[in-house]
Amino acid sequence: MSKKNNWKNFLIAFFSVTLISLLSIFLVWHNIFAVKVHTLEEKEMRIYVNRDENIANLVTQLATDSIVLKPKAFLWVSRAMGIKSTTILPTGCYAVNPNMNYLQLMQRIKRGEQTPVRLTINYMRLPEEFASKVSKQLMMDSTEIMNFITDEAKMAELGYEPKHLFSLVIRNTYEVWWTVSVEKLMQRLKKENDTFWNTNGRKDKAERIGLTIPEVITLASIVEEETNYQPEKSRVAGLYLNRLHKGIRLQSDPTVKYALKDFTLNRILFEHLKVDDPYNTYKYAGLPPGPIRLPSVATIDAVLNAEKHNYIYMCAHPDFNGTHNFAVTLAEHNKNAAKYHVALRKWLAEKKKK
Repeated sequence: MSKKNNWKNFLIAFFSVTLISLLSIFLVWHNIFAVKVHTLEEKEMRIYVNRDENIANLVTQLATDSIVLKPKAFLWVSRAMGIKSTTILPTGCYAVNPNMNYLQLMQRIKRGEQTPVRLTINYMRLPEEFASKVSKQLMMDSTEIMNFITDEAKMAELGYEPKHLFSLVIRNTYEVWWTVSVEKLMQRLKKENDTFWNTNGRKDKAERIGLTIPEVITLASIVEEETNYQPEKSRVAGLYLNRLHKGIRLQSDPTVKYALKDFTLNRILFEHLKVDDPYNTYKYAGLPPGPIRLPSVATIDAVLNAEKHNYIYMCAHPDFNGTHNFAVTLAEHNKNAAKYHVALRKWLAEKKKK
């Protein structure tokens, strides 16, 4: 073979190796830096890595959610970072930003750089609802939550009894870690509760109206069940405070619903009033043992700033507009009640015709 052919073969081999090397370098660069995650409408998304989850399970999840469109490239990147297929990943919630490449996402997960989640605690009546709603938003089991909030010793450490759970919890949206433990979460809620009561003179206002914090929350829960009309809440609170101070039973229909655990009742009948339960304020004097729902901050403040008046009675307005007519004497109240019942019978008769 001539020197010319040898030189030619050398050049072919050299350029072939170079081309393959460049192609390999390009593929490595492309997989690490150029391939991007896919987010809907170019918005930030969240992914959740559960306990004992490895890279294989995560890739399946990301591919199913169409966040990673090239699973093999993602696995290649993870292997290049020393993450084996059996490696257990740090548990948590992680933000996936638009235009983030596979390397950046895996670095975030490998380092355990979690993103806080927004825990919304809103309307609920029963502790079971609290456990259910929280467990759906965090990496918790509802049974685990129930075991904590019904444990007298654990709740006592937070300064509350299990029946006063809704005196501890303040309706709001909180930023927490998705992986937070039940104990840490409840400590956080206690801290938020302390901040709430030490703001705007709320503790002093509670003392001025002669109620403890759990009693304020219990009364607020009744007021909120009685009316959705915010401007009327302080008046309703004042009415119930008048009854409490005079030793008159509250006779609140919502407390009967709670005693019966039947929240579908539209009308409370005489037979319902017979239920022998401490939450039945027709049968037992004073406030019930605990809140009958988790009241809003606005309603709590309405109780703390209760209107001062002499009203003892209230009756739904005959226009069915969600407000009430208030009365000082039983005679006035009976007149208001008669007007309401006439309007109610008329409305029921018209409804029956339809």
